[in-house]
Amino acid sequence: EYTTADGLHKFIKDGLTEARESEWEEGLSKMVLDKVYNNSEILKYPEGAIDVAIKGLEDNYKSQGINDIAGYFGMSQEEYKKQVTEYAEYDMGTRLVRYRIAEIEKIEVTDEEIDAYAEKNYATYGYSSAAQFIGYNTKEYVRETMILDKVDAFLVENATIVDKSETK
Repeated sequence: EYTTADGLHKFIKDGLTEARESEWEEGLSKMVLDKVYNNSEILKYPEGAIDVAIKGLEDNYKSQGINDIAGYFGMSQEEYKKQVTEYAEYDMGTRLVRYRIAEIEKIEVTDEEIDAYAEKNYATYGYSSAAQFIGYNTKEYVRETMILDKVDAFLVENATIVDKSETK
């Protein structure tokens, strides 16, 4: 595909630059979300939400053939239960915080946006059509996921990033 060394070098450099920028954006989004979450207070989790989050995580490992998850990670059952509960609380907590931000900021996702997303991305997720993608995932699940993504983008857009190394 590349007929010159310069063409190949440009392709590699562009690919590395794009990967690095994507890594930065994901890391920045996580840092901002962590800051917002750590400065929020979860008064109450929905009934059974933590158990559902734990089950989802465990089902994911089991689908990969890992049945003794604690053993797989070299933990006792008590250590595993503590860590998985902390993770579930974080996961559910960040969702609750973002849903509340979406409510306050009136961040919504229209049916048209869902349809456009499905049309653009169905093949990426291994579906043969946008309709199959929506049929399997449901519009409400896709809407919720897209709202979380919009809130993450909103938080990054409205964050003030301070380089602490320059303030010393």
